[in-house]
Amino acid sequence: MVAALAGGETAMLQGATIRASVLRAIAFGRGELCKLTAFGVRIQDATISGILDLDGCALETPLVLTNVAIERASSDPSGVPLLTLCDANLRQTRLQNIRVSGDVSADRAIIRNGLMIDDSTIAGSLSLAGARIGHALSLRSSEIGNGSRALVAPELVVEGSASLQDGRFLGAIQLPRCQIGSSMNAQNAEIVPTVSDATNGAPPIPALVMDSASVAGDLLLNATRLGSAMHMENAKVGGRLEAMRMVVDAPAGHINLNGIDVQKSICFNDAEIRAVLRLVGARVGKLLVANRMTVDGGETAIE
Repeated sequence: MVAALAGGETAMLQGATIRASVLRAIAFGRGELCKLTAFGVRIQDATISGILDLDGCALETPLVLTNVAIERASSDPSGVPLLTLCDANLRQTRLQNIRVSGDVSADRAIIRNGLMIDDSTIAGSLSLAGARIGHALSLRSSEIGNGSRALVAPELVVEGSASLQDGRFLGAIQLPRCQIGSSMNAQNAEIVPTVSDATNGAPPIPALVMDSASVAGDLLLNATRLGSAMHMENAKVGGRLEAMRMVVDAPAGHINLNGIDVQKSICFNDAEIRAVLRLVGARVGKLLVANRMTVDGGETAIE
């Protein structure tokens, strides 16, 4: 592995296991172990054993893991994220077909040329609170969540687009006060908290929270399935809000669009909503379309 990385090649490990501490030393640029080239850290077909702690790492080259599993070692404490990039400053992070048997945290990280976690499985939550991501954030076709939380990212800033398309999120997606510089695509995604936080008769945790969020382009929720409520109070959408064929199953909750500001149109064609739809104080620049939409909110359908 060391020879391949030092030579500017992808380390093809054919299923071998490497210690997380070794990869950490390489990423932090300890030249006595491996001096990286501009090609960066690229590892394929491997298992990383132990907590990969890259907190505070400043890496001017890409970090690319392909077909890699990150597993907790027997000596690792429980309850600690298996991959942590908090306060890191990275050029680009691409995780393709990875499997993480725990949480991933990148709070306050700066990733200048994009964070891609595609076709992957994270058996825990992904935390991006206060992170700043240039270019794009992609979680396409990934399964993420611990039952209660999937993506926890208050005040996340993405300078380009965000994609959750075709993802399966076993827990809530929490994006309050986030800023998306282009469009956000969550088409055909499934967001289903499987563990309830409800106590004393309180409603289940909302599946999607984007209160006071800002999306500069379109917000696409076509064919998205939500297993509980959606909150987008006082959010701003610079383009369209499309939720055609969206299914919301939240009989004790609501779709809260109170105070939302959509510059173009909102489309709920063929949506199936088991919740109260709230639009108090909403502003729509062009059209509000809801052909063949069904709403079952109990005593109240639309407010």
